[in-house]
Amino acid sequence: MISLGLALTVVVTAQVLAAIAEGMALKRTEPQGVPGDVFHRLGYAFSNLGGTVLLFLVVAVVLVSLPVFIGNRTSDRQETATAVTLGLIVVMSVVIGVGSILTVRYNLHLYSANHRSVPSFVRIQLVFFLLGALGTGAIALFAALTAMGMRERGDGEPEPAAADGS
Repeated sequence: MISLGLALTVVVTAQVLAAIAEGMALKRTEPQGVPGDVFHRLGYAFSNLGGTVLLFLVVAVVLVSLPVFIGNRTSDRQETATAVTLGLIVVMSVVIGVGSILTVRYNLHLYSANHRSVPSFVRIQLVFFLLGALGTGAIALFAALTAMGMRERGDGEPEPAAADGS
C-alpha cells in the first residue's frame, strides 16, 4: 500500500514539474499570441492540473496511512517512504493550489488582453474550478499533515486529553 501511495505521489510530482518546465519554456507571447508574464505562462501550463490530480494525492494519503489504521507494523524503510510521500503531498498540494490560481489568472488575462468582458458562464466555471482545486488541495494538505502527526505519535488513536482538562 505504501509503495502505491508513493508511486501515485511521484507521478503527480512529475506532472507538476513538467507543467512548471512547460510554463518556463514558453515564449513571452505564447500561448495564443497574447503577451504575458511568467505567471501567465505558468497559468497556462497548470490548466490541465487541478482537482482531479489533487484527488490522487488524497488517495495517496489514504494508502500510506492504512497500516496505521489497521494496526500493522511497518519497517524503517516503509516509514521513510511514508514520510517522503507525505512531505511530497504537502508540497504538491500547495504548488498545485497556487498553479490553479494562476490558471484562473491566465484565463481572465486572455479576455482582458482581447478587450472583451468575461461572460458570466466563464466566471462561474472558473469559480467552480477553483472550489474544486483548492478544496481538494486543502483536503490533501490537511490529511497529510494529520497523517504526519499520527505517525509521530506512533498510533492511529487521537492524543489523550490532559488530566487537568486543558
